[in-house]
Amino acid sequence: IQVAKNFRPSGWYISISFSEEELRRKYEPGAPSLEERFELIRVLKEHGHVVHVGINPLVKEWVGDYKKLLGTLQALGVSGLWIEPIHINTKQQKGLSDRDRDILKNDLEMAGKKPKGERMVFFQQVKHDARLMGFDVFTVGQDEPSNIWENIKSLYPKHFFTNQDFLNHCYKNLSDGDLITFDDWYEFFDKGFLGGILPLDSVI
Repeated sequence: IQVAKNFRPSGWYISISFSEEELRRKYEPGAPSLEERFELIRVLKEHGHVVHVGINPLVKEWVGDYKKLLGTLQALGVSGLWIEPIHINTKQQKGLSDRDRDILKNDLEMAGKKPKGERMVFFQQVKHDARLMGFDVFTVGQDEPSNIWENIKSLYPKHFFTNQDFLNHCYKNLSDGDLITFDDWYEFFDKGFLGGILPLDSVI
């Protein structure tokens, strides 16, 4: 919190996958409480920082009443949500304790896989409802436009383009059925780089 008070406005990412403290204690024992995270968001917003929250992972059994969580985040002034399915790689799974493995047993089968069936319906419903509430929403590899990075870019004079920028560009400038080529992609990203061989801090 002292960092939030003393640093110039910047972009922050805070992970919150639960609507209830009881759920947080079950799945994230030892991690900061929900109220501690909400208080950090309050302080950050008071000092001009941009806050995005990661509902990452989004698991139906973990999040509980997701609309309650969305309402709390909206009231706190959170602008963007990064929403992803659960991902636990093989190395992480091997390192799980027996307790963790028992708690996660229903989720390990789906870890690292794209949601499908009822899980996909729930995943898309949360994203849809978040957009209706005014959040900018992002998921890696999504095919929808999103302005989630715009308010963070405004805080930094130099930055790289992202694939989301290119996707937004296509939605803005192309029509259904238009062909997108590698040359289009390359031309879009190439304009973000300076010529010559330069230190990395010249472009970010």
